[in-house]
Amino acid sequence: MTRARRSTRADAAKAERHQQEVIDLLRGSGHQHVADRLHRCLLARRSRHDAPANSWPWRCRSAGCSSCRRTMIAAEWELIFRVGAEGKVASASVSLPLERGAGDLRQAVRSLRRTLRDLRDRWRLHDRGWSHVGFRGLAATDGAMLLFQHAALDASAIAAVLLRRWPTAVIGASTTPGFTEPKGLLCVYDAAALAVMKRGIEPLRIGIRSRQRIRRGGKRTRIGPNWSEPWPVVIG
Repeated sequence: MTRARRSTRADAAKAERHQQEVIDLLRGSGHQHVADRLHRCLLARRSRHDAPANSWPWRCRSAGCSSCRRTMIAAEWELIFRVGAEGKVASASVSLPLERGAGDLRQAVRSLRRTLRDLRDRWRLHDRGWSHVGFRGLAATDGAMLLFQHAALDASAIAAVLLRRWPTAVIGASTTPGFTEPKGLLCVYDAAALAVMKRGIEPLRIGIRSRQRIRRGGKRTRIGPNWSEPWPVVIG
C-alpha cells in the first residue's frame, strides 16, 4: 500500500483529536460497530512503537479514519497522476471550491461532477477541442483538487472558462512527479458519513472522461490514452 507523507507531531495530535470526535459522533448516532473499528485503529497507531520490529499496526481501512484515509488518498492521487503520465496527455491542475449548500458532501461531489460535465459538453458545441477535455481528482470538505487533460486545447483557454464559473479557483502548472496530492481534510460529520457508507473514498472521486471519438474499422470508438478507460480501483 502506498504510504502518505509523514506527519508532524502536531498534525498527529490534531488527527487523533479529530478521530476521537468522529468516534464519539458515531457512537452517539448508534453506529457502535463502525465506531469500535475506528477506535481499534486509533489504539493500534498509539501503540505501534511497542509492536514487534517487523510487524504492521492493525488498520481499519475506513474512509472515516483520518490515518487510513490519508493513505488511500495518496494511493489514488498517485494512480491519477500515473494514468495521465503514461498516456502522455497534456494536463494541468486546478483546485475548485465545493458548493455545499444544505446537502452533504456526497451530494456536493455529485453536483460538481455534473457541473463539470455540463460545462465541458456546452463548450464542446463551440469548439470540438473540448471533446478531448477530461477531469480526474478527489474532493474534500472545503474543495476539490483535479487534473484536467487538454490534448487539443491550450490550458489557459480551459483555465479561463473554469475561472469564469469559479472565480476563486486556483489553476496550477503542468503536473510533475512532485505535485502534492490532496490532503483529504474532512470535517467530523463528513468523516462519520464516509465511515457509515463503507464505500472507501469512492464518494470523493471525480472523473469526467473525454468525449472524442474516431472511426476505426468502420466503428466509432473513444480515443484518449488511458484517460478514456474505466478508472482503476485501488484495493488497499
